[in-house]
Amino acid sequence: MLKPFIISEIGSNHDGNFDKLIELIKISKKIGADAVKFQLFKAEDLGITKKKTKKEIDNISFKTSWLKKIDQFCKKIKIELIFSFFSLESLNIIQKNLSCNYIKIASSELNNYNLISKINPNIKNVLLSIGMSMESEIIKAKEILNMNSNSKIVAMHCVSDYPTKDIDLNLAYVNKLKSLDFDYVGLSDHTLDDIASITCVGMGAMFFEKHLTLDKSAKGPDHFYALNPDEFKRYVGNIRRSFTMIGKNKRIISKKEKQFGRRLGIYTRRFMKKGDIISKNDIHYKSPSVGIRDIYLENVLDKKINKNLSKNHPIQIKDIS
Repeated sequence: MLKPFIISEIGSNHDGNFDKLIELIKISKKIGADAVKFQLFKAEDLGITKKKTKKEIDNISFKTSWLKKIDQFCKKIKIELIFSFFSLESLNIIQKNLSCNYIKIASSELNNYNLISKINPNIKNVLLSIGMSMESEIIKAKEILNMNSNSKIVAMHCVSDYPTKDIDLNLAYVNKLKSLDFDYVGLSDHTLDDIASITCVGMGAMFFEKHLTLDKSAKGPDHFYALNPDEFKRYVGNIRRSFTMIGKNKRIISKKEKQFGRRLGIYTRRFMKKGDIISKNDIHYKSPSVGIRDIYLENVLDKKINKNLSKNHPIQIKDIS
């Protein structure tokens, strides 16, 4: 992967309002998210039977009649669409109506092995959230997914507490997830800022999920700990900036270091013609070392100049033979 994959978890923060849902997708695209995510469920899927609570949950749930419109809209503005599911019915609805590149297994469903075995083997990427799960359950879920498909599996470190306290995050477990041979690791981040996600960038995480809301004070289960659009924009920017800082696992001297660093380079002491042989009297040391450094003098002496070089010209590898 060339950059982190950032998911705007809209969840139920559309409050059952289609126009608000569209606005949240547009904002997610504008502030740099790679994907938007929703949850497809009924109150019964969550074990809710109390009539009043059931009605409240159903009022804020994603309507199946929206699926194809949302799919078309996301394709139009080029943002990935992801769903999590909580029953075989909702999984079948998703797989029948959408051609998603990603699907999410919620923490609550990780050990529902019969259900996750029904995921379409042609889905390219499966995000596996590990909240509330023992390591043995995580490994078994991975084995079932590997058995039934060739999907890339992303282990999403997660603590199912909203918001998650710093002391409970246990981010060191991200390193253990990497050792379990998942294709990628990530963080489903329920903290109130971006520090946990930035920390995970440094640990090799490549997928990041965070809740987005238009109003933290709105009624609903996920608004109060979600980020507003300005906060989410900073979240995206800080993750991308952190990833840039990681760089590569090899020693690199930057161009600016070479240009301004206090190191000596080999320069011509006089005008030198093409074909001249370099001797100690022909060179001297100066800063910056934009060409060959002084410590490599033995690689320069007695070499032939390939082209005319003016006085005080830094000698480059390409200038000698």
